Amino acid sequence: MKPYPRNPKPKKAKAGSGKAFSIYNRIMVFSGGHCALGPGRVMVMEQIAKHRKLSLAAKEMGMSYMKAWLLVRSLNRSFSKPVIELARGGKKGGGAQLTASGRKILALYRKMESQADKSLKADAGKIKRHLW
Repeated sequence: MKPYPRNPKPKKAKAGSGKAFSIYNRIMVFSGGHCALGPGRVMVMEQIAKHRKLSLAAKEMGMSYMKAWLLVRSLNRSFSKPVIELARGGKKGGGAQLTASGRKILALYRKMESQADKSLKADAGKIKRHLW
């Protein structure tokens, strides 16, 4: 599953294949008037799961440590149980990891995204026929 691109660009058509067509979904979960979960927060969660360090996760995403830290704080405040645990530095240099709740929420989000993709693909051709 490809993550939703920040600035989606239309695909270029291959010679003789007709017009290129692409469709994207973007799932965002709101609670209490603010975004609790969306593509950016999910990307932070995945990078933390991969690197187990907030600084490396932020660097991989091209964002500042502070912005990543604020996203983690917002994520943890949005759910009844923390989704990410942060450990301060020290001899081992600290770390970050998803909690059991965080792993479950991440899996549920990706499952919803996959189901939405299947639904979109089923009807995408019907939309495409009406395009120029």
